[in-house]
Amino acid sequence: MQVGPHSNSVEPVKAVAKSSRRNGQSNKSGKDSEVDDESSFTSEESDSTEDYDEEIGAEVAPKKRKATSYGTDSAQKKPKVSAKVKMSKINNSEEVVIRPKKNNLYRAPRPKGAPFADALNPDILQFMSDLALDNDREFMLSNQATSQERWFATRHDFTDFVGTIMKSLREVDPTITEVEPKEAIFRLNRDLRFTNDLRPYKTNLAAAWGRGGKKSPFALYYLSICPGSKSFLGGGLWHPPSSILHRIRTAIDEDASLLYEALSTNEFANAFGETGIAALGQEDKLKTCPKGYDKEHQEIELLRFRSFTVGKALTDEELVSPGFLGRVLEAYEALPQAKKSTGKKVAPAPYPVKSKDSSKKPQNPLFEKRSRNFSIGQDIQPTRDLTRFVKWPEYIRLQRQKRILQQRLKVPPAINQFSKVLDRNTATELFKLANKYRPESTRQKTRRLRAVAEAKAQGKEIQDEKPIVVKYGINHITALVEAKKAHLVVIADDVDPIELVIWLPALCRKMGVPYCIVKGKARLGTVVGKKTATAVAFTEVKPEDKQALATLVSAIKANYNDKYEEHRRTWGGGIMGAKSQAMMAKRAAAAAKEIAARQ
Repeated sequence: MQVGPHSNSVEPVKAVAKSSRRNGQSNKSGKDSEVDDESSFTSEESDSTEDYDEEIGAEVAPKKRKATSYGTDSAQKKPKVSAKVKMSKINNSEEVVIRPKKNNLYRAPRPKGAPFADALNPDILQFMSDLALDNDREFMLSNQATSQERWFATRHDFTDFVGTIMKSLREVDPTITEVEPKEAIFRLNRDLRFTNDLRPYKTNLAAAWGRGGKKSPFALYYLSICPGSKSFLGGGLWHPPSSILHRIRTAIDEDASLLYEALSTNEFANAFGETGIAALGQEDKLKTCPKGYDKEHQEIELLRFRSFTVGKALTDEELVSPGFLGRVLEAYEALPQAKKSTGKKVAPAPYPVKSKDSSKKPQNPLFEKRSRNFSIGQDIQPTRDLTRFVKWPEYIRLQRQKRILQQRLKVPPAINQFSKVLDRNTATELFKLANKYRPESTRQKTRRLRAVAEAKAQGKEIQDEKPIVVKYGINHITALVEAKKAHLVVIADDVDPIELVIWLPALCRKMGVPYCIVKGKARLGTVVGKKTATAVAFTEVKPEDKQALATLVSAIKANYNDKYEEHRRTWGGGIMGAKSQAMMAKRAAAAAKEIAARQ
């Protein structure tokens, strides 16, 4: 016989449904007969379905996501089945329970308070058993008042029990963070986003507490309650972050004796039954040695662990038996605890500690402190240095990169000589003299030539004196240097391309003409009325400025013409960054230390 959406044999199911209706009608008499009606329902249910249960050959699997089928025969009528068949395994015995879809009957919740003051409330196991048997949202939605009341009572009893454990353990382990017991309880609802198992609720109640709360990366205490003797208690580090795991392995590599000592005490053996590595959870280990450690390491078995936890299984009888709370505390106290201070002198704090009895300065009541709120739409944010967040234009990025490359790369002497510019004081006197001999502008030249033409037309004596100015233009200056007419040549240091003037210092030295290099081709350009100028030359000055020019020439000759051979052999660049310099200094210090050790 088959039971399904297309089956015509549903008589046993109808019989059970009728019995459930009869029990539902008798239940209207009052609350006192509620438990008796339910017991009669279960007895009738088991009698009427004894033969029916034997013919059901498979356990009903939990709901899974599957594609909707289309194209079925709509004309074929499906018989309505008013019962839901579920099978569960509890205490290693199979039991088939048929619940009616409507008028669900649940046992009344037991009164609050455990029968034993130091044990778990049996109502917790009863509720979790019913939830595992009917893990569906209808379990909470149907007869909502009773189901919600049972869940609130179960959660309240479990929270009180966990709170009692936490309060007692703080006397032994002061590192436990003082939080509300409800913050240590895990939620009952399951995360259904990334699974095909659509059961909405967990089948166990769990809690974790310790230093920093249940989500901290430190070692925690753990308690899980699950019917069917699947409960357990334990503690330790479960999947710690990589940084903490690295520190643990480093400590094991240096000295693992403290860990072995903590896992080998008599209290630990009595509480968990095993000692040493065998007591640790073996389900989360590496198959090979961790990175950075040899396979022949003496502690390789301990280094392979990724989690460091110990646990102890609990039966349902133990949970509700007298003295359970005391046995739980003994097991938790047997876990390795933080060592107490040995009385050694503690290093001083990096900041001065204020004395408690220091008198506070009196505050003026007229000035009220107003704390600012920098959230959206509130107070204006303080100004910050956003230099590193600015997206600079391409030309700025290129010139910065070029400057850094010129510092890092080796520069030939012919180019490196342009980095040795004239000192500031001498350059100031030089440009002060050069500004007196600026070339004529177009308007000044036009005005001068017009005055000469008018005087010539009137027959007057012409007195046209050509002004004394500095000369510019690379071809013009080259001709003046070759003719030895230039008394002083001033070259810019940032000419681009550098090939335009790279040969000019050698030519000046060969012809015996004094030369110097100054900062900025734009600064030379202001002297001659242009945007930029590669070089300018003095050919003649007024009598009153000859002494100033001679002083400049003597100073410039000593720094450039006389040091030409030195500049010709000096390479530039090769300046490393701050990080590279620190690394090289560290290497040099290590080498010096090694040499000193050999001696």
